[in-house]
Amino acid sequence: MAGFDLPPLMLTHRESEALMVAIRLLKTWGGDSLSRELESAQEKVLAILPEESRRKAEQTRIYAPDLGTSPHSRSAFDLIHQAVSAQQVLALHYRDEAGHLSSRDIQPLGLFFWGEHWLLVAWCERREDYRCFRLDRCLQITPLNRRFRETIDRSLRDFLRKVEHEKMP
Repeated sequence: MAGFDLPPLMLTHRESEALMVAIRLLKTWGGDSLSRELESAQEKVLAILPEESRRKAEQTRIYAPDLGTSPHSRSAFDLIHQAVSAQQVLALHYRDEAGHLSSRDIQPLGLFFWGEHWLLVAWCERREDYRCFRLDRCLQITPLNRRFRETIDRSLRDFLRKVEHEKMP
């Protein structure tokens, strides 16, 4: 905007470092589309940091090396991330831990990073319940020409509430 200046971004050195570490983690473990957006955001943040904060952030010794994230998992992440945002129903072909194959239509609600794996939390239309799917076990994901709307009893918030409730003694 012409004639408008932003004040310097006031982050401590440790906050700047934490932000760079978070960006590194997501660039490595997220999808390709998210990685590109994070690269752009990182450049912008570094450009507006004071010199010493920028230097400290760039010199952090916390890394997130890619030790084998498959291109399939990265593209699955991108496709699911887009479907979550658009509330678009997906057809999913999945292989469970025991090797059993299944096909179902799901309403994708969110993505969770669980150690070395991303989990998709979804409402399964076949089971009429929440299900979690590891992205590396998704064999085929097809966006369908249907949208869904979250409801009080069929939402990410409801799923999280139920998970929290199950942890109670």
